[in-house]
Amino acid sequence: MTPIQIRDLCLKSKIYIDFGNHPGKDRFPREVAILGNIIITVNKGSAAFNEDIPILSCYKINQNKIDINYVVYLLKDCLKNYNKRIHDFSYYRQFIQLDKEKFIYDLRQLINK
Repeated sequence: MTPIQIRDLCLKSKIYIDFGNHPGKDRFPREVAILGNIIITVNKGSAAFNEDIPILSCYKINQNKIDINYVVYLLKDCLKNYNKRIHDFSYYRQFIQLDKEKFIYDLRQLINK
């Protein structure tokens, strides 16, 4: 898929699920969150840290004991109550939008030391 096709698909979707390793501050969860997706992930790698992915713990599945029944419940609930659940990600979207400014500020602080 092209980047445009991926963007268009993410604009149509409501939920993004990522049970990967999260070796660093992942770009894709951030992009789909900005496009209006609910993020469901595991508490693994960078996703385990609220400093990297500051979302409610109910959206971070325990990597050591994945409860399939809970995941199915969560998916159904998110689809059924999307207009309510998406507000749980308002802070994360704001966090992402301010991230560039924070990076520049931190860089300036480092240079001035």
